[in-house]
Amino acid sequence: MDSWLASSVKVSVRNSTYTRYEDIVTYHIRPALGRPKLNALTPVQVRELYRAKLASGLSTRNVNYIHVTLHKALKQTVMDGLIPRNETNSVKTPQVHKKEVVPMDHNNLYYRDWKRLLKKARLSETFTFHIIRHTFATLLLQKNANPKIVQEALGHATISQTTDTYSHVVPVMGSVAVDAIDEALV
Repeated sequence: MDSWLASSVKVSVRNSTYTRYEDIVTYHIRPALGRPKLNALTPVQVRELYRAKLASGLSTRNVNYIHVTLHKALKQTVMDGLIPRNETNSVKTPQVHKKEVVPMDHNNLYYRDWKRLLKKARLSETFTFHIIRHTFATLLLQKNANPKIVQEALGHATISQTTDTYSHVVPVMGSVAVDAIDEALV
């Protein structure tokens, strides 16, 4: 897994994506599987990994992230000719249910911690991380923050992703531009 991270992942993805893969390997895959020879890995071991992670309280979405990481590592190992097949192909991943509450960070920020943070901020428990993030970006743009700064704060890959997502704020920004031209001409 370490050589896959160093030779295949680190050179081909953003640093934040690399860190996510590295965390999954470090905190979930390696402790559960140890350092077995990859050609000795079986679908039974992979299924047991997923079952144990679900039983420990990890969300199905996060178990699926573990699956994707392990699948990609094994796929590269097959392509490199080091193992004959990818054992994750024989394992069904847990189903993500739309109503599932997904923890906020990669180490499973527990719901009670989220509720505590909301209470401390004097916000209703109905607020989700997504709502707060969206509100944050909208307020910044309404206050004429540079969209590039908002893009970087949100971690969007491109500025067009930010402006497309928050286009409902753009008319306000347009009126600010018109006012600025008016002031310049006076």
